[in-house]
Amino acid sequence: MPFILREKGSGTRELFDSALLTRGIKVTPEWESVSTEAIVRAVSCGLGLSVLPFRLVERELARKSLAELHIKGLKFERYFSLIYHKDKHLSRSILEFFKIMRLPEAAEQ
Repeated sequence: MPFILREKGSGTRELFDSALLTRGIKVTPEWESVSTEAIVRAVSCGLGLSVLPFRLVERELARKSLAELHIKGLKFERYFSLIYHKDKHLSRSILEFFKIMRLPEAAEQ
């Protein structure tokens, strides 16, 4: 099946390309898009397959309009960092946000 992927430079695409590169696999997508919604619709119509973050297709998977495929030995993980100026005052709202994000600074305040 053809691949329908995010555009080069997107985090998802970079992670996918890197995972394949380390295994000596090269995929040339049938088409690329900056729109996750367009990719989801195309895959739902049977035009190809894609690699997208679970959170962005959770609803479609629950409705069974898309199917998820797990590949043994291949796991995609991304990590994010929240950065802020070390000398700035942290408002109550941002501390609450830190708690949601489970950041250690929230526990210290």
